[in-house]
Amino acid sequence: MRRLKQGNDNLAADKWGPRAGMLMGDEVTGKTLGLVGLGRIGQRMAQMCGTGLGMRVIGHDPYVKAEDVAHLGIEFVALERVVADADVVSLHAPSTPETYHLMDAERIAQMKDGSYLVNVARGPLVDPQALLDAIDSGKLAGAGIDVFEPEPPEVGSRIRKHPNIIATPHIAGVTKESRARMEQMAIERILTFFQGKRPENVVNPALFDS
Repeated sequence: MRRLKQGNDNLAADKWGPRAGMLMGDEVTGKTLGLVGLGRIGQRMAQMCGTGLGMRVIGHDPYVKAEDVAHLGIEFVALERVVADADVVSLHAPSTPETYHLMDAERIAQMKDGSYLVNVARGPLVDPQALLDAIDSGKLAGAGIDVFEPEPPEVGSRIRKHPNIIATPHIAGVTKESRARMEQMAIERILTFFQGKRPENVVNPALFDS
């Protein structure tokens, strides 16, 4: 929203302005963030953008209750409201048959004119051609994409180079600190299991309980 990609490319091309033209950005304070998926990552996003950046936060998750996220200041609404009311729609849902192309041409058309789409969840949640069409037409002002369909995107894909798309190679969780946390979590769960206790986040609870 602050035209960071355009500003970086402009400076790298030995240019400076005009700053009042293509480099004129938007502030997030007072804007509405719409979260699709309210698990740990979605909730953390709500904290950072709501408390930290002064955004109004709305969200939807069929597996979460409104009272479970009320303390984070999240207004729990229907998916259609998230898509239609948000200035920034941010996806934090898993890739399942139900979420495949969740953001297709029809649903993207329901977004606010000049809004933004962020996908840091899984590539198949977004129809890539529908996204490109919406940005090219001016329906969407831009997008931030860390995951793709297919992944990696094909060499020469317009998503890689589009001036209004910030695209990164699935690196949202690639930090020294996050890798250390992953290792610690794995070890803790193994130790819990061999202590005869139930680990957190059991993938197949029915099998574990049997």
